[in-house]
Amino acid sequence: MRIRHLLLAALVAVTSFSLAAPTAIAAPVPSYNGTHSGSATLFDPRSQPAHFGYDPALAVSPAELAQSAPDAAATFTTTISADRAATFYDGAPESTAVGFLRVLDGEAVSHKTPLATPDHDGDPMLFTRYVNGASSMFCVNNQFNRGGRFVFEEGVHCADPLDAPGHEEPAEDVASLRYTVQLRQDNTYTARVDAVDVAGQVVEDYEPQGQLPYTFTGVLPGEPTTKYVPFVRLRPGALTGGAWKYQVAGSDLTTTRPMPTARIGQVDCAAGPATSVEVGNATGTAIARYRVLVNGQVMRAGLLPPGGAERVLVPLTDGMLDTVQVRNGNDRTVSEAQLRVHCEIDIAPTTARPTTSEAPVHAVAKPPDARAEFTGTPGGGFGPWMSVAMLAVLAGIALLVLNLWHRSRRVVSRAAAHSRRC
Repeated sequence: MRIRHLLLAALVAVTSFSLAAPTAIAAPVPSYNGTHSGSATLFDPRSQPAHFGYDPALAVSPAELAQSAPDAAATFTTTISADRAATFYDGAPESTAVGFLRVLDGEAVSHKTPLATPDHDGDPMLFTRYVNGASSMFCVNNQFNRGGRFVFEEGVHCADPLDAPGHEEPAEDVASLRYTVQLRQDNTYTARVDAVDVAGQVVEDYEPQGQLPYTFTGVLPGEPTTKYVPFVRLRPGALTGGAWKYQVAGSDLTTTRPMPTARIGQVDCAAGPATSVEVGNATGTAIARYRVLVNGQVMRAGLLPPGGAERVLVPLTDGMLDTVQVRNGNDRTVSEAQLRVHCEIDIAPTTARPTTSEAPVHAVAKPPDARAEFTGTPGGGFGPWMSVAMLAVLAGIALLVLNLWHRSRRVVSRAAAHSRRC
């Protein structure tokens, strides 16, 4: 049997990272970005749900960060722009919440998840509200409700960002805020909001001076093992000043944790469709977590000590385009490859006798016919002698017949002669 390799191994996309020590890993989260808009009507959250960005795969905990480095942190940033109609203030103003939402057992998270209940009191997040649709003046606080009681105005910081550094006029038409919320391995957090001008630059001047930017700090409400997921939730006020629009962009989660190195090999048909994945941990101080997936299904997961390495044999689907991925503990893709493979196993054909164009050579002797042999005797030892005897008998019979024929002719000849004499 032989194995015939018919490989259509196409390396469509490969990405890899190699880190000698824990460093900041920035990973955009485009699912959080997008446009949220509506018409100038009374806002109804049932028909106009809030823009909500939430990806549980991005969950992080201080305990996990502590495995990386003494100063490990996870930082979520995003920029939200609102037009004048969206910032319109009339009784019930718009509201935006950005930060990390604590993961609670049994909670089905959606845009309707209540943030005004005691369950999420103290979560590391920022709440903002625009004050007047005619300008970009806004207020920010790290609390909205406490124990079910509205406390946003207690300790709030408000200011009107100027249009650009050094300008004296407030920004109009567009108001952009950049949110930064950071979790640290010591179970604390910091958070702040910076205004962004029309040129995309962070605003440095505010009116009144000294109110913003302001950095909020606090202790996380859960144990170090508690997980937190970055999120964005925003909605306009109960009555907007016209057709309104929000734009969310630049969402990014940056973590400091060890990233495993990974290399995805070529297709190997020797033992069936498969490929080898070599995973290593180049860090010198922390454990690296990894997962190997094929088409989204986890084939192998494990931990690598500092300087450790492992080789994983990953099965592939014959005749299919398989996506092989290696991810670290926070679901970041370390390496990825798309491989198409087709391995065939055939039975080798019987070796054919060589042919020639020359005239055939006639055999000098022909083996005796097997039908003339006594196969009952092992090896047919008496076969040739019995053949000679039979020939002798046949020869004797032939001579006897010939002799009788001659005698009959003599008798006939004598009778004929006697007839003539008569």
